[in-house]
Amino acid sequence: MSESKVFVNTREVASLLKHLVSQKTKYPEKTFTLTILGSHGIGKTTVPRQTCLENNWSFWFTSLSEIQEAGDMSGLPVISEINGERVTATARPDFVPDPNDEKPGIYLIDDYNRAMDHILQAIMRLSQFGEFRGWKLPKHCVLVLTGNDDDTSYNITSTDAAQCDRMYTVNMRFDLKSWLNWATTPAELADGTMGTKIDGRIVGMTTKVFLDHADLSGLPWGTPRETERLSNLILGVDDMAAVDLARIVNPQFAVQMSNYIEFRSKLPSVAEILKMEEQELQNMMARLDKTSQYIIIYDVANAVHSTITRRPKGDVELANKVGVVLNTPNIPKDIIAGVIALLDSRWASLIGRMDPKIVSSFTKQLGLGIEK
Repeated sequence: MSESKVFVNTREVASLLKHLVSQKTKYPEKTFTLTILGSHGIGKTTVPRQTCLENNWSFWFTSLSEIQEAGDMSGLPVISEINGERVTATARPDFVPDPNDEKPGIYLIDDYNRAMDHILQAIMRLSQFGEFRGWKLPKHCVLVLTGNDDDTSYNITSTDAAQCDRMYTVNMRFDLKSWLNWATTPAELADGTMGTKIDGRIVGMTTKVFLDHADLSGLPWGTPRETERLSNLILGVDDMAAVDLARIVNPQFAVQMSNYIEFRSKLPSVAEILKMEEQELQNMMARLDKTSQYIIIYDVANAVHSTITRRPKGDVELANKVGVVLNTPNIPKDIIAGVIALLDSRWASLIGRMDPKIVSSFTKQLGLGIEK
């Protein structure tokens, strides 16, 4: 077994999962097991679950930290009959996959290296052959194990070479672009209006923190999982109350949010910008410092993307607003390139709806000369 670690981001994990499920569908007789290791709260469980949801696959979940005995996984003994002979069999637990499920799917065993050693030994057969005593994985099901890094920060059970040799292993780490793509995904709110998965103020302050600290290996106030909980806490709450609530549960987050709200209040809102005529908009952009320009461009692009993804093909005029902002004279090339890079896959949706002449104009500014 190679000792070198393979580091991947959430998009790469999702891509690998899609490939493994595809392979399992083509070759159901083979077993595919993937172990995802990484620090807590970065999406090791969410990515497989979301990938199944997006592709209409089956998804099953078990946390090994809750399993005390190997028998909990195999099920309770029952009397069965085979060829007229009474034998002892096991009743499959209801939390493990249904062997008769024909759909592609993922069985995720969470916290696998927090299980007791005898539990880890017991699932070696499952990870290699796709079966566990009285039951088998569905023929199109990939097994995914998630766990924390093998270091002194976590109370985990070490795995040996024989266990690791039965699976593919990757180490997942935080990636800002991947997280922002997920955070800005359109989502329906409780009141029926449309928003994003993460409160827009948090997306904005994360972007500003990134601008202030270009090498952002994590979120300074906590994990992505904690950030989602904080977003749920302040969703639909006005700025002052949101900061007060955040101060109770995460003072560092509250300071960052208060600073961002004060910073953003000095700039026009997205709604105000979208109503501006071209010359007014460009005059306003020309007066701003680089950080403010970046935030404005990113905010407008995000808002427009969120709107057009909920509508049929079209909205050229709305998408062109982003192009007009990008075409503001004297905006540094590194800002335009930086926003495009941070938008990542969202950029393709925007550029696909813009007037080709506008696209040509700002791509020439970048020295690309690329047209739609």
